[in-house]
Amino acid sequence: MSPVDQKDQAMLREETGITTAFVERNADGHVFDDPQLFPELKNVALTVEASNLENLKTLSEKFPQLQCITLRQKAPLSDDGVKYLSCFRHLKSLELACAVVTPALLLRSLPAEIEQLELRDCNISDQCEAEGNRLNLPHLRELTIEHGRLATNFLQALCAPGLRRLCLFGVEVEEGAFQTIGQYKDLRELNVAGSTVAEVEYKSLANLHAAIIDSRSTRYGGGNHGWQ
Repeated sequence: MSPVDQKDQAMLREETGITTAFVERNADGHVFDDPQLFPELKNVALTVEASNLENLKTLSEKFPQLQCITLRQKAPLSDDGVKYLSCFRHLKSLELACAVVTPALLLRSLPAEIEQLELRDCNISDQCEAEGNRLNLPHLRELTIEHGRLATNFLQALCAPGLRRLCLFGVEVEEGAFQTIGQYKDLRELNVAGSTVAEVEYKSLANLHAAIIDSRSTRYGGGNHGWQ
């Protein structure tokens, strides 16, 4: 029985022209051993109990053309895992839902072509502040951070001039974190619903030409950012 037929290990849509694969539970790297099974594969979602390391290794070697990766795991992403992620030079969308062993390495390794980035339960923000790391993503359009905190210098360290949508869900926004948000001239939406934001932070948003969504209302730039 081939790995693709092992339903307890993987759920893969087997059809001509397949572009998306969903791998769940404890599937190993053998699921993707034969690239000829998925010649048009562009999107992969990996959800496992422990680590996706073997799947990432195989994918990086045999499917470097992937454009969208969703990675959910309970174990922290190891340095080897980050190395494999860096091999996807055409990656446009990454959803990462796990801690990272060496956040600074991830910051240096993310493919520059990424347009959409979702970070859940990651400690990336702290690393930018602590070590002065730069996150250079010139093509980034959407950034979502869920849980954790937005460190004071994170937005200053982020180099994403085309950022249009910033979503902070369940995030503790530190005082001063929005001081440099004005550098994102193309920003059209700032969503802080469910996050802890001090009232003083809204003063930094006075001249922001973007919809500002919080737990109580939707507002726009121009200084009207106090709680209603």
